[in-house]
Amino acid sequence: MSAQCSAALPAIARVAVAAALLLLGGCAVMPWPHRANVTPAVSGVLRDAEGPLPDVPVRVCEATRNQCCTGRAYESVTSATGAFHVRAGREFHFLVYVMAHRNFYWCLSFRPGDQWQSIGPIRDYTLIDSGPIDSEASPVECSLGVDGLSCIGPQGRLGDGG
Repeated sequence: MSAQCSAALPAIARVAVAAALLLLGGCAVMPWPHRANVTPAVSGVLRDAEGPLPDVPVRVCEATRNQCCTGRAYESVTSATGAFHVRAGREFHFLVYVMAHRNFYWCLSFRPGDQWQSIGPIRDYTLIDSGPIDSEASPVECSLGVDGLSCIGPQGRLGDGG
């Protein structure tokens, strides 16, 4: 083998390794390390039959398939107009999951008195490791009535069909 060919092999090997890394990296949609939502950011308005409900604690929390608020919770309070915004719960992921699609369960709760009233568990499904998508662009309308708490979002009543 000539000296010219042996010098070219390491260059070809480097190009092959770089190409393989680019191809494998191209399959990962999320950069790594990265932060992913475990609960969505939720915005909306809380009302009862008489109008907006001000100063009511609001909570979005992690859940399991069958039980609300089993994990971390993120809280806020309704404004004078009943409006609320709860930030997304996020966690750090050092690696990208190979099978990143999964279900995320969360609950939306209000405490207008001494007891928390919850909707959920609500199930969100994602194809990539992003977690539940924020609902800031499409706020929810929540009503507190004699039948309890109900919230309606762009896809219908929250908590139905989870």
